[in-house]
Amino acid sequence: MKNVIILWISLLLMIPTFASARVMNEKNAYGDIACSEASEDILLLSGMGIIFYEHGDALFRPTEGLQRSDLAAWAGRFFHLGSGEASVDELKQLALQANLVSSLTGNATYEDVNQAFFNGKVKVENPKEELKREQFAIFIVDHLMTEIEEGKTLYDVAGYVQGPKGIIEHVELVEETTDTGKIKESYVL
Repeated sequence: MKNVIILWISLLLMIPTFASARVMNEKNAYGDIACSEASEDILLLSGMGIIFYEHGDALFRPTEGLQRSDLAAWAGRFFHLGSGEASVDELKQLALQANLVSSLTGNATYEDVNQAFFNGKVKVENPKEELKREQFAIFIVDHLMTEIEEGKTLYDVAGYVQGPKGIIEHVELVEETTDTGKIKESYVL
C-alpha cells in the first residue's frame, strides 16, 4: 500500500501545472482610472513602484487631492526606507524623518512632491499649489528623466535599465514545421 501511495504522489508531481498572468491596464489596475487623463501615467508609476494601493483599496481616486501622508508612504516605499516589511504608517514616519516630506497633514503641493521625489531639483511654476492625485502622476512622469542624485533618475532608482534601441528596418514572418508536423510561425526583426 505504501508503494502505491508513493507512486501516486510521484505521478501527481509530474503533472504540469498551469500559471495564469493578469495583464494590467487602465481598465483593471484601479477601478476608477479608465476615464482619467492620467490613466497611462498612473499605470506607469504603479508598475515602477512609485504609487501603490493598500490591501482592500483598489481605487486610485484621481480627482481627489493628494494627501501629504499618501505622498510620504509612496516616497518611503519607493526609496526603500526601513525594512521591506515596514507598514504604511511606518513608511510615513520614516519619510518624515528622512525629510522627504515636511508634514503628514494636509494636502500635498508641487513643492512637496518636488522635495519627496526630486530633492527639490525641478523648477516648479506654482510650488505652493495643491495638486490632485492624477496631477501628481502627470508631474512625476513629466520629470522621470530628471537627475535626482549623482546621475540617477527615478528610472534608475526603480531598477530599470535601458534596453537595445534602434530602428526596425524589416520584419519577416517565418514559418517552420515542427517534428510533429505542425506549422510554427515566428517573427524575425
